[in-house]
This record gives sequence, structure tokens and C-alpha cells, in this order.
Amino acid sequence: MSSRRRSIAGTVPPSDWLAPHRERFLSSLADQGYTRGTLRTYGDAASVLCRDVLRRRLLPDQLTGRALVEARAAALDQMRANKPVYKHYCLDRFIDALVAAGAAERPEPPRRAPTALARLRSEFETYMREQRGLAEKTIYAGLSFYDRFMAFRFGAKLGPLDDITPADIVAFLREVRGRKTPYRDTTPPTHLRSLFRFL
Repeated sequence: MSSRRRSIAGTVPPSDWLAPHRERFLSSLADQGYTRGTLRTYGDAASVLCRDVLRRRLLPDQLTGRALVEARAAALDQMRANKPVYKHYCLDRFIDALVAAGAAERPEPPRRAPTALARLRSEFETYMREQRGLAEKTIYAGLSFYDRFMAFRFGAKLGPLDDITPADIVAFLREVRGRKTPYRDTTPPTHLRSLFRFL
């Protein structure tokens, strides 16, 4: 190893074992042609997770199952309110990279029969990916708005879709935009249009 490489390696604290994974992740995005601003957003999301893992003193073999879920939830809580769906997407892509590298392990999903709501969600995802050919981050955002709207209109159990009225849509958009912190995302109507085209 060259002296330059040794000095770079020496700047990473032994406890911050996720730092090299973060750098590799950002480097792979840069190689794909992502812009500097987009890389900064991805880097911020990844850094929040790295800091939380460091704060929890999780070792390399401990970022698994419930520990990963809790670290992700804490990281999401620390992110700013603007562009929340996109930042969630960036964080999840970093976690996907950690899982692919063997540095993290997602919890086993509970085995149960899918609900009508989950089946409809899966069909909507297939529609966006295969029929519309949308980008992964757009699919992610569309599914996020599917979850939020269905929970707003029906709660935990899917009801008759014919019962959805224009007043429901207006009430949902008012709730999305009516919070204290300004909501700068202009895409909710677009995602809802995509959902209702599918339905």
C-alpha cells in the first residue's frame, strides 16, 4: 500500500466502518453521471444513516434486522422536511447498496397472505414499471403517495374504489399541503393522476 493510501485510510476512524461503503456508493453514482447536486443529496442521506449507526455503536455484523429498521427510522426522522420522498428514496438506495455488499441485512418479511391493499399496490407498481416505463425514483414516489392516499381514504383495510370522490382527492391534497412547514414538492397531483389512470 502506498503512503498516500495509508494516510487516506488512517483518516477514517475504526468505528466509522460505514464510511468506505458510503464513498463507494457515491463513487458508483458519480460514474453513472449523476450531477453534483444529486450526489450531495445522496451523500447527505447516507451520512445521516452513518452517523446514527455510529451513535448506536453498531458493529459491522450488527446492522441487521430490527437494528437496521431502527437506524433507518432514526435517519428519516433527522432529515429535513423538504423533498422527503426523494430523500427516503436516496436513503433506501444506500441501504440497498449496503445489503448488496453484505454490510447490512434486511429483516425477514413476515409471512402472511397479502391483503387486498397490498395486492393492489403490487399491481400498481407493475403498471408503473412495465406499462408506463417510469424511472425507479418515480415509482418509489408513486407508491409512497398510493400508501398515503389509501390510508387517508380507507385506513388499514381497502374499501370499494368506486366510493372515492373528487372531494376525497381535494381533502387529501389539502392535508398534504396544509402542514406548518412549507411543502415545496409539486408532484402530488401528478402521482395521484397516475394512480387514478391505473385504477
